[in-house]
Amino acid sequence: MKKRLLMVLFILLILFVNINLYGQVDYYDIPCIEIEKNTDQDINLDYLLYYEKKYDLFALSSPHVRTEIDFPYIKLTPEKDFTGFTILTLKLAVNDDYQIIEIPVIAQQNLFPVRFHYKSRDKTLNLYVAGSFNNWNSQKDRMIYDDDNEEYFSDLEMRQGVYYYKFVKNNNWEYDNNNPSRSPDGFGSYNSILKVGESSRPYIDIVPLKKYHFYLDSPKKTRINKKDIHVFVNNRSFDDFDLKHNILKLKYKKDPDSLKVFITKKGFQTTRYIDIKSYVEWQKRVMYFAFTDRFCNGNKENDRKNRPDYVDPICDYMGGDFQGITQKIKEGYFKTLGVDVLWISPVNDNPEEYYRDHFPPHKYFSGYHGYWPISPEKVENHFGTEDDLQNLVKTAHSNNIKIMFDMVLNHTHTNHPFHKKDPDWYGSVYTPDGRLNLRLFDEFPFTTWFDLFLPSFDYESDFVQNAMVENTLWWCQQFNIDGFRLDAVKHIPVKFWKNLRLLIRRQIEFREKKIFYMVGESISDRETINRFIGYDQLDGQFDFPLYFSIKEVLATGRGDFIALNNDIIDSMRMYKGLMSAFLGNHDFPRFMAYADGDLPPGSDERKIGFTYSIKVDHRDSYEKIKKAFLIILTLSEIPLIYYGDEIGMTGAADPDNRRMLKFELDPPEQELFNFVSGLNHLRKRFSSLYKGLYYPLKVEKDHLVYLKIDYDDIFMIGVSKDEIKEMTIEFPSWLGIKRIKDVIKKLNIDVKDNKIKVKDFNYFIYQVLP
Repeated sequence: MKKRLLMVLFILLILFVNINLYGQVDYYDIPCIEIEKNTDQDINLDYLLYYEKKYDLFALSSPHVRTEIDFPYIKLTPEKDFTGFTILTLKLAVNDDYQIIEIPVIAQQNLFPVRFHYKSRDKTLNLYVAGSFNNWNSQKDRMIYDDDNEEYFSDLEMRQGVYYYKFVKNNNWEYDNNNPSRSPDGFGSYNSILKVGESSRPYIDIVPLKKYHFYLDSPKKTRINKKDIHVFVNNRSFDDFDLKHNILKLKYKKDPDSLKVFITKKGFQTTRYIDIKSYVEWQKRVMYFAFTDRFCNGNKENDRKNRPDYVDPICDYMGGDFQGITQKIKEGYFKTLGVDVLWISPVNDNPEEYYRDHFPPHKYFSGYHGYWPISPEKVENHFGTEDDLQNLVKTAHSNNIKIMFDMVLNHTHTNHPFHKKDPDWYGSVYTPDGRLNLRLFDEFPFTTWFDLFLPSFDYESDFVQNAMVENTLWWCQQFNIDGFRLDAVKHIPVKFWKNLRLLIRRQIEFREKKIFYMVGESISDRETINRFIGYDQLDGQFDFPLYFSIKEVLATGRGDFIALNNDIIDSMRMYKGLMSAFLGNHDFPRFMAYADGDLPPGSDERKIGFTYSIKVDHRDSYEKIKKAFLIILTLSEIPLIYYGDEIGMTGAADPDNRRMLKFELDPPEQELFNFVSGLNHLRKRFSSLYKGLYYPLKVEKDHLVYLKIDYDDIFMIGVSKDEIKEMTIEFPSWLGIKRIKDVIKKLNIDVKDNKIKVKDFNYFIYQVLP
């Protein structure tokens, strides 16, 4: 869809606007460049500038950083031992005209000493520490016994960041009992959390009170000084502001296209506030995964026929297709639900044959899911024709719905012409020590195969890189899509994602003046997920750590809201991009299966799916998923709805979590659909719900109350495990809240002395009234 502005990069630090330099140079809203102490950093301007005619580039004087231009690269060299904030100033000249661009730069210390401790009097343990810092290698960092302190220890040097880890004791994995900071690992246990460097320091919240007035909320009301504050308006530094009693007032009357505020106070984490007009284009939308084969059967002529007896029906095509999705767009299903982004299954052709899973229970499957591509350009015939797919995209666009293709770039099927013609484009199915390299995701992340018939590309080859980047671009141009969901991101080297982003940016985003959102799938911790996000890589990824945390609190009931609140804050502060929050995923059992008690800890979730036809037995499970939806639909991430979660579908592990969607609803299913629809439409109306600051008010093990704040637009959200008869909530006095409205019950409530009492609630959402 054509837009009036050139809008491309959707990340909290790197958002952009369309600015034309005398008709010849377009550039992005400039990101904050982070460099390491005593370390050179190269910036490739091809990600930031688009030029059809030659322009001259000059680096003007920049404090604390030396620059060296080798177009299109700028090499930054910080002064020895310099850390802190500075500005890189560039002059772009075309003929006799020029434009000044200022780039915020933050230099930070790179390596920090870290010691892991494990208390034990047993000197015979075979003990290692493994985590996101060493790719979860269980045999790399051995711990040594200290007789004096009766403990094992391991000394490492680590870059600043937030890391997840476990101890591996005699080949058994366990979290650190002496570290209370932990997060669900997605498999019924926990990872311990370690914050290194600046990430371990306190944080200053930049709270938008009203237009261009901010309250700087710091621990123990620490006084902030003007020298700690750096403001950028429309890519230029801006120093016309007042600061008094930690209230920052910008003397700016117009609505800027780009506003950034940085606080770099010594002893605190660097704080950022970003507000870009074009950012709203994706951030306010709601994404929906329409699993093509299981969504809606619009054309029975392309259905699979004659399934053999040895194949379970749930493991084969069930009839969903492009025409079915198109039909539901026309009927208004997504408009009613409040969805305006559709992610559909991979569209490449898949094999007709059935293949046996190498791992238990060794079932036979077809390629109904789309993740076994056998063609670089042919469309899957059971989903429809190329014309059907074109019609789906056009119908979506005419209904203000964006379309995202699911791209499988880590591997192909052995029947793919690339594998038949150039098998050397793929890596070996064996590890260097002779083991079968199947699903060794942590040990060999860039070479492991998903199955014997699914060879992974060897992305060390430039031929492979170029072929796959060009093929991916072809799908963009052929079908005029709006974004990608990218499969198995952490199993493909960063270099590939940089090359893909560069080609998409120059061939699609700049030339067509459109946003192209690239969101990845990495089932991992935040540190690993973050490695693949940036102005020169992906816009964001799915927030799996947050998903695991929400599931543990509201579905299984094993987690608590203190841990969930910490996870929300970590997501808000750590990620460099526009993430996506979700409750369901086609690789994990349904939320409702956990909520209904069908998957107790330690159970074989896949076996249950093949053995029992589980269903929702408890009405309370629908209330649990409502609470979960209330959270993800009020966070500042793009919410994803996994098809069927809007009606409370259940299912154990894959493929039971991929049942055919039903459209004739029972009363509790319809009630949930209406609840989700109402929240989606409310979210689109109020900026605080889709981009406001998350500000926790009351955090206890069994309940969570928080504000979402975007200037005068403020909401309060509360969620509890069990009904609370009465609770007193106190607002910060600097907000000056006088009245609130219960959005669900349609009641107004007066606020007295900055306090209110809420009664008889499991969840609520209140709007602050003027």
